[in-house]
Parts: sequence; C-alpha cells; structure tokens
Amino acid sequence: MHPLRCCLVNCSLGFEMIVCLDGPAGSGKSTISKIVAERTGMVHLDTGAFYRSLALSAKQLACSWNDESGLVKVADTLKITFKTQAKQNLVLVNDVDVSVAIRTPEMGNGASAVSKHKAVRAKLVKLQQEFAKNNSLVCEGRDAGTVIFPDAELKIYLDASLEERARRRFKDFDESGNRQKLEDVMHDIEKRDFDDSNREASPLKKAADARILDTTNLTPEQVVNTIIEWIEEYAS
Repeated sequence: MHPLRCCLVNCSLGFEMIVCLDGPAGSGKSTISKIVAERTGMVHLDTGAFYRSLALSAKQLACSWNDESGLVKVADTLKITFKTQAKQNLVLVNDVDVSVAIRTPEMGNGASAVSKHKAVRAKLVKLQQEFAKNNSLVCEGRDAGTVIFPDAELKIYLDASLEERARRRFKDFDESGNRQKLEDVMHDIEKRDFDDSNREASPLKKAADARILDTTNLTPEQVVNTIIEWIEEYAS
C-alpha cells in the first residue's frame, strides 16, 4: 500500500481531504490530478468533463449552447460516471463511453460556451459536490477552489506559458490522431483563456489562499512530487 493511502483516503482513521487543482487550459491539470489521485488513493474528479459531456449531449440533441434553459433540461437527463479500465480513465454519460468524443477542440469550446450560464453551472456544481461526500478528492477545474470547494484543505493553481500549454495540447491531439496546426491550437487556447477569465459566472481565477505552481519548465513527475509534498505537510 502506498504510504499516503491509509492516511489520506476516507478509511478507518476517518481522515478526509480535498485537493483542488485549478488553472488554464494546457497547464497540466488533467495529467497531474490523475497521477496524484492514483498515488494517494484519492478519488479523481474532472470537473471539465461535466461541461464537455453536457456540450456533447446538447449537440446530439440539437440544443444550442446558448440556450440556458434547454441546457439545464439536458443536464437533468445526464448520468455522468468515471471508470478506470486497463489504466485508462473513462468518462461515461448515461452508460455510454464518451472519453474520446469529449476531448476534441470543438467540445473544449463547447464546454467554455455552456459554462457561461449561471443556471448550468449551479446544476453541475451540485453534481460535482456530491462526489465529495465521504470521499477524499483530487479535483481539477477552473473554479474548483473558488466555487465548488471553497473550504478545500489544499488549493493549487497550476500555470504555464501560453507557448508551452499550446505545445502540450498539440502533442495530445497529435497522439490521439486529432490533427491540428500548432498555431490553431495556440489561438484556441488564447480564446479559451479569455472566455474563461471573463465569463460572468464563476470565472477562472486564483483562489486567494491557493499555492501557485508554474509547470512551464517542470516535468509531470516534478509537479506530482511537489504536490504530494504539500499533501504530506497537511497530513502531518
């Protein structure tokens, strides 16, 4: 058993903890949060997957991403679950695997579009908060530490230069077979940054008590080790 597993997960000791990883697109939230959750035995909660899943379902139902009331109705029909299979983290919507379908640039833009609506965010935030009941979480998002879990024990804001974030996204798309031009990826990230930071409902911002971690020149292993050190500080 990993030395942190017993003390950090909800077990016989009764210890629970929420770790929030916020930051802009391409800062490393998904990769890092998955590894941290795996190494500590905590539950991984990808809040962005909720918005991407809603955007995908709305498109399939011909519901405009600008239709707030329609999106809320679509959200009411969604059952979003996470599953690990063959070391792959899967996202299922109404028991259908959408892991690949929600990771396209289009669904990234769709997530940003649907997340602008206050009623939509309120609906999905409640679903996300349900995951925290009787569990320790590593929660990634853009408002995890400011809105979803404002009382989290550890809040971290991951950041990186625009160029590095674009390079990472470009590499991810290339490996998945989703061919993109680097300049297009950079443009999409710039737009996503602007939209997420300027939306009226729960904009992307650093929590006042968050620890800032610039990942531009760090390997994933270095970032993970730093975060686990911070978790150990709290646990001690």
